[in-house]
Amino acid sequence: MKNKGLVVVIIVLLLGLCGSVGYIVYDKVMVKDSVVSVEEKEKNEEKEKVSVKELTEKDVSTFIQKIDFFNTFFSNHYPIEDVSKLSNQDVLLLGEVYAERGLYTQGGVTGLTGDMLRESVISIFGADYPLKLEDINCFMGDGVLYQYNSQNNEFHMVGNHGHDGIGGGRNKAYFQDGTYNPETDTYEIHVKVVSSSGCGGTCGPRVDFYDAFHFDKSIYDTQEDTDYDVVYKEVSDKLSIVTYQFIKNSDGGYGLKSVTME
Repeated sequence: MKNKGLVVVIIVLLLGLCGSVGYIVYDKVMVKDSVVSVEEKEKNEEKEKVSVKELTEKDVSTFIQKIDFFNTFFSNHYPIEDVSKLSNQDVLLLGEVYAERGLYTQGGVTGLTGDMLRESVISIFGADYPLKLEDINCFMGDGVLYQYNSQNNEFHMVGNHGHDGIGGGRNKAYFQDGTYNPETDTYEIHVKVVSSSGCGGTCGPRVDFYDAFHFDKSIYDTQEDTDYDVVYKEVSDKLSIVTYQFIKNSDGGYGLKSVTME
């Protein structure tokens, strides 16, 4: 009987010891996991902080200029998942319009070269954009507008096109915020856009204003010549966000990559 009692005591002691060891191991593992969890959280928070860069006024001004120009001539293509999938003709027309802005100040649209057009495309899409120089077809579908001579790298207007140049939308972008991701070397710019049906008094006195490029429903209308800034103050809370992503190119500049809309 004494032996049995001793055995019982030993078993109880062993169970107690195992329980203590188990508790210690469990406690150590849980504490370790907790520490790792906190460390990972801190690392993620630090990583997130690094990913957000405060944009300078120069950054904002540069990106907004590109956005405003692109909105004017390409908003009917939105949303755009990847600008490299746009047709070469569409991009050539955009580049031609951009390049001609400088040529007009010289007294006419002459002397349009391949280098000028390529530079205008680079200024929007970046140096790595896959542009092909070729004849530029008229956006109205009535033949070639500019014929490209690869020998001297020049464009020459062809025929008499009895219409104005490519039409542009009327809108203005308002910067909301922007972030920079160092891992992908990209900027993401968020803006609100006020668009209008204004047409210089040729379509009646009423002017309708819209949220970005949602032209199915007017959010503001007036019988007067109203400035975009005035309209923006009135309807800013009704405007959706349009997101533009700019990615770094091989020359160090940033070109438009995509456009998404709410």
